[in-house]
Amino acid sequence: MGRSVLKTLAVLCMLAIAGGCSKFEGENLLENGDFTLWNGSASMPAGWSVEGNNITVEKSDVVVDETGMTSIVVRYSSDGFAFGSPFLFQSIKDIKDLRGREIVLGAWVKTSTPDAVAIEYSDRAGIDVRSDFHPGDGKWRRLTLKYLLPDRAISAEYRLRFYAPAEALVGNVSLRRNSWLP
Repeated sequence: MGRSVLKTLAVLCMLAIAGGCSKFEGENLLENGDFTLWNGSASMPAGWSVEGNNITVEKSDVVVDETGMTSIVVRYSSDGFAFGSPFLFQSIKDIKDLRGREIVLGAWVKTSTPDAVAIEYSDRAGIDVRSDFHPGDGKWRRLTLKYLLPDRAISAEYRLRFYAPAEALVGNVSLRRNSWLP
C-alpha cells in the first residue's frame, strides 16, 4: 500500500474515533433478537417476557425496511386502571465480561404515537437508563442507548418500554459490547 493511502486511512480512523463512531462486537448478547423463534403456539418470542398490564406481542409479516429482518407487533392499550409503563424485556444471563464496559442497546421501531416508545437498560436495583423516544412519525427509526455498566453490576436487562398507549413494530433488537472502549 502506498504511503498516501496509509495516511488517508489513519486520518479517517482518527476522525471516526473523534466523531463518536464506535465499533461493536458482532455478538448480539440477546437471545432471539430477530424474533424468529416463538414459544408454543406463537404466544411470545422465545427468550422474551412482558411485565405490566395490557401489553400484547404478536408475530408480524412486516420486515424492517433498513435491514430486511423480521419484526413483531407490540401493543399497549390502557384500560384506565393501568399504573406504570409496561415493557417487553430480556435479562442478560452472564454479565461478568460486561462489567466496567460500555454496552450499546438498539432496536428498529416504527410507531405513529409520539413519545410513547423507548428502549431502556435496567439493573433491577434502581438504575433505569432510557434512550430518546421514537418521534411517532410512522417511520422506521433506530433507537440506541449507550451505557457504561458499573463494575459492581449484578444484573442487566434490556427493555422496550411503553410510556403511553401505542402500537409499535419492533425488529433487529440488540445488546452488544462496545469493543473500542474499556
